[in-house]
Amino acid sequence: MNTYVQSLTKELEDIEIKIKDIKKEIDYYNTQGATYDTEKRKKKIDLKQKILDEEKKKAILKSQYEKSLETLNLIKKYLINVMESIGCNDKIIEELRNSAITEENITKFLGILEEKGIEVITEYARLIAEQIKLEKAEKLNKSNDPAITN
Repeated sequence: MNTYVQSLTKELEDIEIKIKDIKKEIDYYNTQGATYDTEKRKKKIDLKQKILDEEKKKAILKSQYEKSLETLNLIKKYLINVMESIGCNDKIIEELRNSAITEENITKFLGILEEKGIEVITEYARLIAEQIKLEKAEKLNKSNDPAITN
């Protein structure tokens, strides 16, 4: 019976050692799990902050986009007014009214304005040259007129 009790005692001690080992292992995993949870929580907070930052950027970009659209529409109205003022073809003005403002068609319409501007400047230069010729002719006539020289 003594050997039986000793065997049970030994078995009980072994079980207590196993229980302690298992408790240590549980503590280890609880600690490691807590650390992992803390890391996950931190990542979650970081990701939430990134989402907030991106939403702020999105709001800023949307605001800038809307302002750009307003500016482009003002440019379009201005171009239409200028083209009407300088006597551009109605077909071109209508094309501008019916099209969206893009880099390509802005370049086209600005090119048309440039052509018209060059035409106006050329005509102005021609008129000035004619006026200068007339003034020179008048001076020449006055200097050759004997009634004026006496």
